Amino acid sequence: MDPDSERPGNAEDKDGGLPDDFPDAIVVTTELDLHGLYPEQVPPMLEDFIRNAAEKGYPEVKIVHGKGRSTMKRIVLEFLEKHPLVESFRDAWDSGSGWGATVVKIKS
Repeated sequence: MDPDSERPGNAEDKDGGLPDDFPDAIVVTTELDLHGLYPEQVPPMLEDFIRNAAEKGYPEVKIVHGKGRSTMKRIVLEFLEKHPLVESFRDAWDSGSGWGATVVKIKS
C-alpha cells in the first residue's frame, strides 16, 4: 500500500481525512460544555443542542459556559431568552456548578 494513502486529507480518503478515533456519530447528552469554543461558535452549537434535546424529549439540559468574565454566559442567556423551545433557565446551583453553568427547561 502506498504510504501517502494513509495521510489525512488524501483525495481517496472516504471520510474526508478525519482521525481514525473520530466518532461515527455524536451522542446527544443532557450537558453541553462550551469551554474551548470561540464566541462566534456558540450560537450554532446552542441551536443544535437545544433542538436535539427537544427531539430526544429531554425535559432539562445543562450548558456549562464557565465563570470567567461571563462573556460566554451573556451569549448563552441572550440566545436562550429568544429561543422558542426554551421554557425557562436558571443558574446551576443545585448541580454544584453555580453561576458557571445554566440549567435549561425545554418546552414539551
